[in-house]
Parts: sequence; C-alpha cells; structure tokens
Amino acid sequence: MQFHHKPPFNRGWTMLSPRSGQGADMLMDFGVLEMLEGDQFGDNSATDERIWLLARGNALITWAGGEQKVSRGDLFDYSPWCLSVPARCAVSITALPGGAEWYYVATDNPRAFAPRLYTPQECRSEMRGEGTM
Repeated sequence: MQFHHKPPFNRGWTMLSPRSGQGADMLMDFGVLEMLEGDQFGDNSATDERIWLLARGNALITWAGGEQKVSRGDLFDYSPWCLSVPARCAVSITALPGGAEWYYVATDNPRAFAPRLYTPQECRSEMRGEGTM
C-alpha cells in the first residue's frame, strides 16, 4: 500500500489509513503524530490493541505500569523504541526538546496482555539494499 502525503506532516495527529474507507483491507488504523517540545498527547481505547513507534525525536511516554524517556535520531540510522499496549491501557506522550514524531497502529483485539516497551536493543534492524548501489 502507498500513502500519498507530502511532508512535512502537520503538527498533531494525522490519520494516513483508517480501518474504514480506502485501506480498510489492512484491518488497522495507521497514522503519524508530529509533536513540538512541550506538546502532550493522550491515547486510550476500549477495544483496540495499539502500537506507538518513535520515528525520531525525544519524548516521555507513560502507560499503565511504566514510564520511559525515549530518544531516536532518525528512523533510518537508529533502532526504534516501540510501545505495545492492549485495549483499556492509557498512554500519555510528552514531547521533550527537539520534539518527536511517532507512528501509530491500532486494530481490534479483545485479548488482554501486559503492556510492553521494546527497547532499541530488542528491535531487530536490517539494512535493505545495502551493497547494491
């Protein structure tokens, strides 16, 4: 699937592919959250499992049972921080100096599971196309 959106993203929330309408065959929402220093964003859902992936920047992310300052230079050269939360788990994000950009995915999932923050050391990265140019 291709997303047709010319950068930069607007400050705040931008839905790129909702579960209804174009892209509904993905069965998930996909969007981007662009934050300036000091911006705060809250997220909760009664029905959705959600993933928050830091693309770049600095932020404090808080969820039921945890809190972590996270930082990532960019999405090409640095491994991500990624928070996975079940339905009914509130998430709060505060942008720190330099702001932050997050990618968000949500889908229906009534199954309960423990929230989990994946660190850059736990996320596998691979260099696609390395050595071909």
